[in-house]
Amino acid sequence: MMKKLHLTQFKKKETKKRKYFIFLLLILLSLNSRAQNTTNLAEGHNFNTKTVRSDNSQIPDILISWDFTQVNNKEQLSLAIEVQPLNACWNKLNGTNRSEKITHNIQGFSTNYKSNLTLGFSELNSKCFKWRAKIDTNSDTSYTEWQFSSFL
Repeated sequence: MMKKLHLTQFKKKETKKRKYFIFLLLILLSLNSRAQNTTNLAEGHNFNTKTVRSDNSQIPDILISWDFTQVNNKEQLSLAIEVQPLNACWNKLNGTNRSEKITHNIQGFSTNYKSNLTLGFSELNSKCFKWRAKIDTNSDTSYTEWQFSSFL
């Protein structure tokens, strides 16, 4: 009789441990998916980069442009461009971070869905960088994939 009681208690403890483990696993998975959300909140947007002549330097500037005019929910969106200066430009996106990431919050996005951002060598003090767009709604955030650009 004593052995049956002991086995029952052991099974209850194991069941509790299993439930606790599954609960923690679900929390970790949901946090990870939230942190790296690269889903597209704004289907139909377009980003382009090109090199443009600089007025103050012999090194050209990089122009990042976007067009959200075809996006259905554009009124609920806000936009920021995250820029990470890099070392080891030959490694492109895998280059080492040179300094802190710079975030350009796009002011007036709610009234102008087609615009651009100009980045200069002197601003970043780096020969190359990677950038991505951060698209926010009231309830969610998504990121585009990182893109590589170089002043060279």
